[in-house]
Amino acid sequence: MLEEGDEVQAMKCGDRDAHLDALLRFPRSSIFETRLACAEECRMFGNKVHGRKQNACAIECYERALFHLDFDEGSWLFELMDPHRDEVNRMRLRVYLNLAACFLAQSPPDAIKARYLTDQALLIDPVNAKALYRNGKACFLAGNLKKARKQLQLASTLLPHDPHIRCALKDLNTKEKEEMRAEKIVRGGRLLSTPSPQPKQPLSSMCLDFLCFPTRVLPFILILVSLLTMYLK
Repeated sequence: MLEEGDEVQAMKCGDRDAHLDALLRFPRSSIFETRLACAEECRMFGNKVHGRKQNACAIECYERALFHLDFDEGSWLFELMDPHRDEVNRMRLRVYLNLAACFLAQSPPDAIKARYLTDQALLIDPVNAKALYRNGKACFLAGNLKKARKQLQLASTLLPHDPHIRCALKDLNTKEKEEMRAEKIVRGGRLLSTPSPQPKQPLSSMCLDFLCFPTRVLPFILILVSLLTMYLK
């Protein structure tokens, strides 16, 4: 692992320095404490390069951190104690949120990956405001406005004065209004293209209309006369 001085030097030399390459290739240890230390170092390095807008490098660091925090099912269930699992989940939560922020900051944003990562974060902490906010933002970008509103409103309840959450809700309100206007236009077009139903003609009017035209009455009279002739015979 990098010492503090080496890490600073790596930052000065750029995101593809040999020190960073060594950090990203460091194997997964069988020792619990070493694995967590490696994961934390990757996370911290990711934070630094993300702060410098080196998004691709930050993603590599965060994904490598998750690599060290990945335990097989047998180890997770039967070898680790509850305090160990809690510690791993605390670290995973931070990495999930940081990695989701990277994918949301991409151009264009990767809403699918951000949604997945924040879903994982919410499994660990269902009332984490950052997770709810970023999950809502990912849903908004994916076009799921109903889920976005639910998540952003929950986040706003937890952090009512957060400017990022308030801005996201404002964008959501604008988008919902745009969709409502578009839907009204579509409905209006359908109404204009649909012919109006003709009112039903009353029975008395139909009879009067029938009697006013001799060509319609004559066949009826002939049939009636024929029937009477047959009856009288």
